Amino acid sequence: MGTIAEMLERRGRDRGVIIGEQQGIQQGRIENAQEMVIEFAGDRYGTLPLSLEREIRSIQSVSALKNLGRQIMKLDNIEEFAGLVRRATTE
Repeated sequence: MGTIAEMLERRGRDRGVIIGEQQGIQQGRIENAQEMVIEFAGDRYGTLPLSLEREIRSIQSVSALKNLGRQIMKLDNIEEFAGLVRRATTE
């Protein structure tokens, strides 16, 4: 069974594992969304400048990345898209 201190330590360790797993899942969602935006924008506008890819990868909000993904097909050129990316990086 163990002492109360050992039980609390085990509970804290278990909680840390759960939190770490949740953070890993969230980071995976962000990275997946970043990759999709880069891929779709590349399909639409051609090869993206490395600086624009870096800006997209700096966005840590899944909802902002989803919004960018929705805008790709609506915008006529890469300059308009790059403007939206810059705005998303400052929010």
